[in-house]
Amino acid sequence: MLLSLRSHSANKKMPLLLQAPPNSLPPPHPKTKLRSAPPACAPWNIAKTRGVEFRAIGNEPGLVLEINRNIDEILLVNNYGTDTLRFKYSQAKVIKETKQISYQVQQGNDKMLLTVLHQGCTDDMSGDHFDKKVEVVINQQVLRGCGKRLQ
Repeated sequence: MLLSLRSHSANKKMPLLLQAPPNSLPPPHPKTKLRSAPPACAPWNIAKTRGVEFRAIGNEPGLVLEINRNIDEILLVNNYGTDTLRFKYSQAKVIKETKQISYQVQQGNDKMLLTVLHQGCTDDMSGDHFDKKVEVVINQQVLRGCGKRLQ
């Protein structure tokens, strides 16, 4: 969908795109089979069609985290898309008392501990509400965000 805005300085129409920039989504894994074409402006729906079962986002620095057991992958896109790390999926450790799930994975020199808490979370930039709070410790850097199950 393309709308236009009028520029105040030159009274010209300028295009306004209503879809995510092409580099704002993580690249699909080579084994991913797309099921159907969702709207281009819905990254959560795109992730779901790729078989992602859990997705989280965070800010400062921007991050996207996806868990896809269909292709045995935990994907972390960090620093607003500049760093992409793919980890082999590992079985989650569930702690029922604290309603917490954790994954400990390593790929080469990169180590990640992912903790998913069944606790409400609000994205501090968009104001969107999620039912899961996420903490990612990647190579001793702590990142936080919010997420939800997609499948």
